[in-house]
Amino acid sequence: MKKQILFLLAAMILVSSAGCGKKASTETSGQTTAKTAEKQETADSASNSSDPKKEEKQESAAVSADPAMLELANSNIQTKYSQIAFDDTYIYFPAKDQMYRCRYDGSEVTAVFDKELTNAVAADGKLWGYYHTRKAEEQSALYSIDLQTLSAAPEIETNGGWDEDYITSILISGNRMFYVARDGLELVDRDMTTGEEKTICKWTEEENATKDISMCLYGDTLYVLFYSSPSDYRYSLCSYDLGGNADELTEVATFSNNGPRAWIWMEDGLLIPGSSQFYHAGWSDVKDGKWDYRKGENKVGSEFDNTIFDRVSDNFNRSRYVLGNDLLVIDFSDVFYYKDFDFAAEQKLLKLEGGSFGANTKPHGMHDGSVYIYNWQDKEILKISEGGNVEHIPVTIP
Repeated sequence: MKKQILFLLAAMILVSSAGCGKKASTETSGQTTAKTAEKQETADSASNSSDPKKEEKQESAAVSADPAMLELANSNIQTKYSQIAFDDTYIYFPAKDQMYRCRYDGSEVTAVFDKELTNAVAADGKLWGYYHTRKAEEQSALYSIDLQTLSAAPEIETNGGWDEDYITSILISGNRMFYVARDGLELVDRDMTTGEEKTICKWTEEENATKDISMCLYGDTLYVLFYSSPSDYRYSLCSYDLGGNADELTEVATFSNNGPRAWIWMEDGLLIPGSSQFYHAGWSDVKDGKWDYRKGENKVGSEFDNTIFDRVSDNFNRSRYVLGNDLLVIDFSDVFYYKDFDFAAEQKLLKLEGGSFGANTKPHGMHDGSVYIYNWQDKEILKISEGGNVEHIPVTIP
């Protein structure tokens, strides 16, 4: 009976309104299935296998995201601007102020667009991305490129010359596009068939000090995370039903954390670093409008100290990806690997030349369980897979 309740639970709860959310919220069922959390739970269950809380963790998640959507969401939030895009045949990456593509072995390098696009996404036979310019004679715009004919068209034009109009994240599913506009202050839902748009989340810069909105699609539900109250380090998790006609997000839960954008979207929740420990924040930890995930059974990996706090918890020009049970961190000029999230056994996989300005200067993204980094100085694409394996793929730009 308990198992049936866990799978069918969808009780409505009331929470206070946040900047972009309505007053209603939903407690969704589901337990931890992320491989990183399972590793920690296996060790815990060895010492106390009869703990009912740990038995509950074996249930499947009622709300989960497919791997491709998770990879896109994490590439969006981790890379911020210089994102590599992927489809079944090609890797799409910026170089020499243009967009290029190559096969996964580095062959057939060709130019696909004469402008460099940020936050690129390949979907439904097109490459989507934002071109930003401060030149008076050019127009900043979100472009689409037909990958068969390589014809390009501006889909959404923004005010050229102003950083405040920057489109910082793009997510596409079917005929729906969600994009973050005004450099992280607005979230827009666009019907790509009709071109109709509505802004479903909007802030002033003073209200959302981080100027950042993170999002991921779980089935037919868009989950959104943003800084809803900087004065007390409060974040809001909101949902948006793709099948409904809502004009704004619905707040699901709030939590406090001092590490903006350092989280990682997982199958049934997030990995969130605290001051010295990663936690798996699952949907099942949402209770009465609060995300109460700081519990012993939610700990992932070992504790970390102040010497690597910024690397694993700070968002400034750093990126984090989960590969199997492990954590990959792209730092300013180095790539670090932590097997089983063991921070006492740090591995330095690579040193990236010219990386003093941080991870954002090295286009990267995640595809099919591996992280790809375009290293323009060494004329190669680096493929990093589970276990910390590094493959060097030569790329010759014509």
